[in-house]
Amino acid sequence: MVVKVRWFYHPQEAGRGKMHREAKHALYQSSHEDENDVQTISHKCQVLSWEEYERACCGRKSRDGGQEVFYLAGTYDPGSGQMVTAQGLSIFC
Repeated sequence: MVVKVRWFYHPQEAGRGKMHREAKHALYQSSHEDENDVQTISHKCQVLSWEEYERACCGRKSRDGGQEVFYLAGTYDPGSGQMVTAQGLSIFC
């Protein structure tokens, strides 16, 4: 079985290091998609807005099933290296 996925990147994967206080829980969405064998999926996680993340458990395991919780920090284009923060600030890596 194959699953089509859209990739999210950690700031350090996009060459930005620790941009945020909670950088290890920040994710940047991208338009990068591909197909992977379903057996390569290791676990599920939740990606929330910053407001939802603060109300949830601030990066700890969630109460519903032990999923890791992340917040959406913005978007990232792996082709151009451009990151746009959730506040609209453009950054080039």
